[in-house]
Amino acid sequence: MKFNIHFRAKHIAGKTNVVCDLLSRFSLQEAHRIAPLVKSKSSYGSTASLESVTAQLLQALLSHSTRQSYKRMLNVFQQFCKEKFPVVQPFPSTSIMIAHFISFLFLKNYQQSTIASYISAISFVHKLNFWSDPTDSFFIKKIIKGAQNLRSSSDNRLPITKEILSKLVAAIPVVVQSPYNQILLRAMMSMAFCCFLRIGEMAVKSESRKNNVIQLSDLNIEFENKVSKRMTVTMRNYKHSDMQPKTISIDKNTSNIACPVMAMSSYLNLVKHNSGPLFQFPCGTSVSYAFFSASLKAVLNFVGLNTQFYKGHSFRIGAATSAAAKGVSLEVIQQMGRWKSNAVKNYIRLHNF
Repeated sequence: MKFNIHFRAKHIAGKTNVVCDLLSRFSLQEAHRIAPLVKSKSSYGSTASLESVTAQLLQALLSHSTRQSYKRMLNVFQQFCKEKFPVVQPFPSTSIMIAHFISFLFLKNYQQSTIASYISAISFVHKLNFWSDPTDSFFIKKIIKGAQNLRSSSDNRLPITKEILSKLVAAIPVVVQSPYNQILLRAMMSMAFCCFLRIGEMAVKSESRKNNVIQLSDLNIEFENKVSKRMTVTMRNYKHSDMQPKTISIDKNTSNIACPVMAMSSYLNLVKHNSGPLFQFPCGTSVSYAFFSASLKAVLNFVGLNTQFYKGHSFRIGAATSAAAKGVSLEVIQQMGRWKSNAVKNYIRLHNF
């Protein structure tokens, strides 16, 4: 059995475009291609296809969100190899190519955890094809460690605290002309802080990825005597989700200018869409990552904060830091922010609070 799988995987890789084959292999149809054509009789007399079972097992290797992330990361790696090593095939790769790719990601200011995700995708492809895994070498591990050490010492992003958030929200009407965009940005900034959001979880980098952000159906506002009291947000496509939704509940706070429940209630009174991404423009286009980042930068400049230190991720850093300052345990903060590992510790910056 092992010999058949090994032979067929190598046979397929040798006859087709390797990268295209690898990117599509996570589908059930492609899984059938690399599963051996073996059928047997079950103990009950009916015919069972081991090929079908093997294909299902391959399909279940990764969650849908992880498969999509791996495809995107492998495409980036393929493009990198095409530009930097045009005469060399990207797969199977070498330690030198991987080291240069890590340096490329580092120069683009990718965090160590993001770099590790790219390397994980490349490693997965090599192991799936029975190739020697260049990412598992001592050399690559030390390159990744070096990137981690340099990045941790150079990450100078500061937390957006509740007080800073209130200043930003108050400044929006002065900086932003459109009344609709004023209410939109107030809702987005309030939610980013209170829900520990990554900007990519509420604003799209491309319209093709609009299903990956919070949807209108993921939000629910509870009313009491026709007055909003509480808001719940169901997170479905967050990083490391593994298709396990998490629900965040937030109570209304009338004394807080940046209360997300009041901000979202005002926003929902304006919107005309009844499906799709939560945050959309009146024309139906999803709010883009670029629009939010540019708007945030303008508001930060207006209140006198240095945009070299305050960025979109500062909401998430500020939420974790503020919770820690209130005595919330590390375990609870990790759950609130949907962190999978102890990386949450890098977001708690009490010395900057």
